[in-house]
Amino acid sequence: MLMDRAGPLSCGVLGVPMPVDIHDFVRALTSYPAFEGVPRDQLARALQEPEIELSVDFVEASVEPLVRSGDPVEDLIFIRHGTVVPWQYPYSELEFPFLLGEHEVLLEPDQPQWVANYSAVTESLIVRIPVPVMRHVLEALPEVGRNMEHLVLRRLSRFYWTSLSTNGTPESKVAAALISRLALRGEDAGRGKNVTIQQKDLIRLTAASRAVVSQGVQTLFEWGVIEVEGLDRPRPYFSGEVHVAHVDRLKAEALAGVGREIDRLVRERS
Repeated sequence: MLMDRAGPLSCGVLGVPMPVDIHDFVRALTSYPAFEGVPRDQLARALQEPEIELSVDFVEASVEPLVRSGDPVEDLIFIRHGTVVPWQYPYSELEFPFLLGEHEVLLEPDQPQWVANYSAVTESLIVRIPVPVMRHVLEALPEVGRNMEHLVLRRLSRFYWTSLSTNGTPESKVAAALISRLALRGEDAGRGKNVTIQQKDLIRLTAASRAVVSQGVQTLFEWGVIEVEGLDRPRPYFSGEVHVAHVDRLKAEALAGVGREIDRLVRERS
């Protein structure tokens, strides 16, 4: 039997959709930011009113896409267990609770299409929510739509910084990766911000080696841009807890290489 943070999950038969226990599903769904604070009874009613069944699928780990870019979105996919990744670089590991298909449904009123390939990289349990059901939820509970729009805007801000995290010096890569995490929480400005991130995540976000990431973290620490527990010891230890005193200083390091490139373009066209 598989387990997720919401409790035990029956696997069923591979490839055969299973019916959804709506109340168990609502408990899991309200742990996702777009549905936080929504009364569970209202959400359960909105999910059931269209009288279209939701289903649970068990999917094996495979490079074969779960959904393909350009295909019509028939269902939104809620990850109940396992890990799904989009085909992008640097990739993101999407785990419970996460909902695929939000921005496609928000941006396309008629027939939304998937904008990326997604593959399950571990055995996963997913709940399929038909598009007409989700549209009804958005109509019945407008706060869900507002929450979704807010999440999508945060992710757009994050993607801007992750686009910078694979270029430049070690310190600029690490700086951009850290800001991408802050942007996802809407905290990419101001002072006294904390980021919890493991070294393996910085390696993934920067597409760099462990040595390059360590160099970038150490340089930012020595320059006083970030504080990291353990780096001042004789044998440096990266705990994963990063304190950012001034986000603007961290942004300046992330954008240093871009500024030099813009300067080059200005001089070429002058």
